[in-house]
Amino acid sequence: MKHGRTRSLPDRFTGNCTLSKLGIEFFQQPAITLAPALVGAILVRRHGKKVYRARIVETEAYLWKDDPACHASKGETKRNQTMFGPP
Repeated sequence: MKHGRTRSLPDRFTGNCTLSKLGIEFFQQPAITLAPALVGAILVRRHGKKVYRARIVETEAYLWKDDPACHASKGETKRNQTMFGPP
């Protein structure tokens, strides 16, 4: 695995964490549900012998074309075309 997303699941009593890779099914939930579920997740990137980790501390959820704050609300443009493609 070159890079991936993992979710840290803390043990409230010992402080230990287990890491598990999040599958595509996890990301197929509605944005309004997915955004808070990502808080606390750890992104992992392996580059050569180095491993980089970053914890997600904040997320935002946009409700697609019906949400005026979403870049997709004005239709497809060169800037936002990835929002209209496959997951």
